[in-house]
Amino acid sequence: MQIKRFTVFLFAAAFLATAVSAGAQYYMTGSAKAGIKWREMEGSHYRLIYPEKIDSLARRYMWLLESTHGQVMYGLRDEAERKGSFRMNVVLHPYTTRSNGTVVWAPKRMELYTRPMADALYPEPWERQLALHESRHVGQIAPFTKGVFRPLSYIFGEQITGLGVGVYMRRWFLEGDAVVAETELSGSGRGRSASFLEYHRAAAISGDTRSFEHWYFGSNKYYTPDVYPFGYMIVSAGRILSGDYNFSGKLLNGISSEFYNPDVVNRNFRKLTGYSRRHLFYKGFDYYADYWKKEWKSRGKFSEYVLLAGSGNKYYTEYRSPLVVGKDSVVCVRYSYDNPRVLVLVTASGGERVLHAFSSSASNLAANGDDILWTETVPDSRWEMGSVQRLMAYGLKSGKIRALSGKESYYNPATAPGTDTVAVVEYPEEGGSNLVFLNGKNYGKYGFAEAPEHGQITAAAYAAGKWYATVITEGGVGIFSLHGGKWTREIAEQNASLSDLRSYGDTLVFVSDIDGVNNIYIYDVKNRCLDRVTNSEFGAVDPYIYDGEAYYSSLGLNGRALVKSSLLNNNDNGLTVTFSNGSIKSDYKYEPAEILAEQAKKTFKTSNVPSDYNVSLAQYESKRYRKGAHLFNFHSWMPFYMNVDKIRNSNFDHNYEILSLGATLYSQNLLGTSLAMLGYSYRNGHHAAHASFEYSGWYPVFRVSFDYNEENRYRYSFRQTQGGYSINAEKTDKSLADLTVTAYIPLLFNSRGWYRGMTPQIHYQYSNDDFFSLSRQKYINRQQLVYGVNYYQMRETATGAVFPKWGFGLEAMGLSPLSGNSDFSSVGEFYGYIYLPGIMACHGIKLSAGYQFHDVKDRVFYSDNLLDMPRGYTSDFYGENYCLFTADYAIPFNLRGLNLGWLAYIKQIRLIPFADIGLVKTSGTGHVCHSSAGCDLVFNTNLFRLGSAVDIGVRYARRLNSGGNYFGMLFNVAIF
Repeated sequence: MQIKRFTVFLFAAAFLATAVSAGAQYYMTGSAKAGIKWREMEGSHYRLIYPEKIDSLARRYMWLLESTHGQVMYGLRDEAERKGSFRMNVVLHPYTTRSNGTVVWAPKRMELYTRPMADALYPEPWERQLALHESRHVGQIAPFTKGVFRPLSYIFGEQITGLGVGVYMRRWFLEGDAVVAETELSGSGRGRSASFLEYHRAAAISGDTRSFEHWYFGSNKYYTPDVYPFGYMIVSAGRILSGDYNFSGKLLNGISSEFYNPDVVNRNFRKLTGYSRRHLFYKGFDYYADYWKKEWKSRGKFSEYVLLAGSGNKYYTEYRSPLVVGKDSVVCVRYSYDNPRVLVLVTASGGERVLHAFSSSASNLAANGDDILWTETVPDSRWEMGSVQRLMAYGLKSGKIRALSGKESYYNPATAPGTDTVAVVEYPEEGGSNLVFLNGKNYGKYGFAEAPEHGQITAAAYAAGKWYATVITEGGVGIFSLHGGKWTREIAEQNASLSDLRSYGDTLVFVSDIDGVNNIYIYDVKNRCLDRVTNSEFGAVDPYIYDGEAYYSSLGLNGRALVKSSLLNNNDNGLTVTFSNGSIKSDYKYEPAEILAEQAKKTFKTSNVPSDYNVSLAQYESKRYRKGAHLFNFHSWMPFYMNVDKIRNSNFDHNYEILSLGATLYSQNLLGTSLAMLGYSYRNGHHAAHASFEYSGWYPVFRVSFDYNEENRYRYSFRQTQGGYSINAEKTDKSLADLTVTAYIPLLFNSRGWYRGMTPQIHYQYSNDDFFSLSRQKYINRQQLVYGVNYYQMRETATGAVFPKWGFGLEAMGLSPLSGNSDFSSVGEFYGYIYLPGIMACHGIKLSAGYQFHDVKDRVFYSDNLLDMPRGYTSDFYGENYCLFTADYAIPFNLRGLNLGWLAYIKQIRLIPFADIGLVKTSGTGHVCHSSAGCDLVFNTNLFRLGSAVDIGVRYARRLNSGGNYFGMLFNVAIF
């Protein structure tokens, strides 16, 4: 039974892995601006590729990657593996405000987005945390480059490594193990952050018991944190229970070497811990739950508060960043699983009024007179690797949002009461950190101060005539004051978080997890004394003090409620937090993190693993990286034909176009601007050649694709009849050749809570099918231009919804024949759609209408249709005029999570009834109606415990005029 199940699993996994590879194996992160000049430097283990203007920052990353390499990798490799290494490509991206990193193996590379996180909740310099975490991923993948995977790499190239990781490992393990590494190799890391595990802590204390699958796959109705804390709990439990620092390395090497075993993953978990991965999670959760419940009981009386908003919604809901703007009126940001983010006004009676759509990337709010300020990410209109963090304002009187900055990137605005100054944080592209001062009336820049100690400023506040800032340095995070252009240390750096900095009179207000829970503190800058404002049960964030009361967001199982409490609340929680000589100290310890760190310390000491950073950068020479010389990078190949581009866009009606006998060769350059494919396929006696090339490094994206001998050519002729012409199609024994040349400009204008995009495009298409030209009296090949533009604008789709709540799109396309323009029709098409809210939460409506015309005067052949046919019709119909009207109503059934064992885990069932009407007018037959009605039934599910969610379902359509039924499969894979 186990073997049979494994056979089914391998078949399904191979099928899904093929689909996933379209987005994961050949993962495109985006293009950087065309004019950037790049450089490279090679170290012992890493090769850095970076824009030339960030040379100093690149050397910092090289030093971090090389100097931490021994410790990061030590626990992942066996003895033989530790003696050797391979050089990993690392691409640095400083022009995007995205703060993250990724490791991909086809082609092999690490990509690091170097702008720091302005809301980082762990007191670690961004570049160090990023280097530790992402380089750990490199080590995790290394076991899948040896053993059986090494000879397979000669057959499949680099993609076999990624496929091995995808089939045998799960993202929760990769991310959880990386968090363990960043925690044990530093004084902070997410394992020492209350925010990281706070929801699991709340669930454990509240008795919210969930299965392994519920915590892993989550729900579209009830909140579940991402896989990072889930994986951390399992991996840390494995390390603690086994007592083996090399737990992860032994697990990975055991799995990669026993790939043939149907139960290889659980076998290796049991070998190391005595538990399967599932039961190890339960064991780990119980371990953490006992630890949390014990310290929870010692915290005394929790803060009492008045609930202002956050009850009554059955979907997870958050109220964040409150600002008091008048008597009994609070402005805050609301987000829920059944509605996208909005700026709302909450009244004392609990009423809520939506003020405006809001961005998911927005910072905390700040008040400057009539303006509500924040910053949000605005992408470059063309380049995916470019974006700015723009200062925005909502006018309470005007009810409108306006942009206050342009090309600059600003973070976390703060105002100075009694002055005309606004301060924002700035992270220059070349590295570093500044506190920038703006005129509070016109928001023009008039000064700045560089961060102290070469640190990272995260937020600022103004109190008692001075500016104060939270700053992350090598020693942790502390608070510094600025006076006369000089920084002074106010609160010494330490390894607990200090965030959400604000001012209240002559005091500073901030959130810290120094006692193991996010609590609000007030620091009197004149008397240099510290008081705790809250003793929160699960976590208090986003504080705003007004008239002696604290307004903040309080964590619960169903969201973050908006509450207020008195500053005179009794907040003795039984845990000692002291402030002396400018230092905050606590007796709280993150026990699991300390055990992990002690394991690492003992292992490094007994194994003589170097712990000092003695790498010299003098040995690394920087040289120019020539984009042209690296345009092609053939990284993967297959002993069969597989077209990744067609997998991405396929409905699987023509599987031979996706997968067949043959061979394939793939290229992708390291900058992500060049894609190429060469292929040979054999099917039904056809030896076919395939080639494609796409380049996105210029402002327009160019793509060329060519297919030869995939099918036979056709010869189309006609004969005159009483009603006009009759077309005759004759299949020849000659080879078909298809060529397409495309140029398009993908433009994005996302801002103010709306996604906006526009794509002008033009396509040249050639086919050597023969068409008899009436005007030339000979056979000609077909050439045509398809051109047009589309535009869309919509809100983000709520987690529990299918459609955006609001949105619309417009499209105008044309087709002009280039050869035989007196024989083929010209085509014009106009199409539009609109999204509207449905009757109930998460329901949605989509309405569309389109019009198409063929100019067939004195023409013999109809050109291709540009407008879709009504659903349920499998062949096109043609006419001089064609109108299409469609209506869809989406009804999602959001589940807690339906677990079907090893087969599937279902999060959502979607029922989408629809109706289509197509009206065609021809000169011969007049108006003809083609209509259909039906329903899509779609399951959003994780099949066979694979990490990628799959939309799989069926479509039924009834052709109402001509009769007949249509059944079809629906399939879509979401990567991660």
